[in-house]
Amino acid sequence: MWYLILLIIHLFICLILYISIRTGAMEVTSYLLPIAIFIPVFGFIALVICDRLAKNGKANTKELELEDLMLRADDFRRIKHEDEKTVKTVVPLEEAIRINDTQIRRKLMMDIMKQDPDKYIKLLQQARLNDDMEVTHYASTAMMEVQRKYEIELQRYEKELQVNPEDTNVLNTYLKVLKRYIESGMLEDNMLVIQRVRFDSLLKKKIAEFPSEKQPYIDLAENLIELSYFDEAEKTVRYLTHRWPNDENMWVAKLKLCFASGNKKQFDETVSEIKERKIYFSSQFKDLLTFWDSSVKEYKYTY
Repeated sequence: MWYLILLIIHLFICLILYISIRTGAMEVTSYLLPIAIFIPVFGFIALVICDRLAKNGKANTKELELEDLMLRADDFRRIKHEDEKTVKTVVPLEEAIRINDTQIRRKLMMDIMKQDPDKYIKLLQQARLNDDMEVTHYASTAMMEVQRKYEIELQRYEKELQVNPEDTNVLNTYLKVLKRYIESGMLEDNMLVIQRVRFDSLLKKKIAEFPSEKQPYIDLAENLIELSYFDEAEKTVRYLTHRWPNDENMWVAKLKLCFASGNKKQFDETVSEIKERKIYFSSQFKDLLTFWDSSVKEYKYTY
């Protein structure tokens, strides 16, 4: 008789537990219900303890909406960085490429398109290889728009320079925009060569008007190397060596010429000359020198 009463009470308690779990009154999963059914008293106590722990843990947390998970501009304004705009934009874009949720990824990509995509061409190029066709479309569209803006801007400066060929400000801005366009990574093959030839012409104009400025010579040397005009590049580097013998960028251009032209003998001589000189070089230059030196030793070059 007592067993029957206890069984009825046990089943009644199990029914209450089931209803509480289904209605959400208890913060435990229904998978734990068999514990209470097959382990009288102790199973019930275990479920109650789990429920209390779950409620206490939830009480100390704040439920987040999807918007709270997005990176906001005002969050970054509270943090001081060397380049706030870069941090604010690069992080969401990288997340947009890697995140598994399609909707979030697409939304973040749209946010990037509304900002300033021309500063993040390399990341947009990565996004173009994404498996998500819509993300690929967004990235391609953004890059096409950036390229269109570059072309329009360059055409404008070219016309202004034709009207006012002596305007130094126009020439400097033209060179700056064209250099940025070339280094953006958007140009390939013939289009890249065309722009480099244009850059070469403008640099020579700049040098003719301001022969004492160093940077145009360095830009000219590096551009000639990229065009594989090694003889002309060597003349420019020779002038740089004579005029600014202690300049780090000059030595970079000289090593780059030796490396690109495959002249191992000249490369080794230049490295030895650098080591003999008591000149301060940055760690970045030293790392670059180490990389080139190791690469030269791995391959055969002509003398």
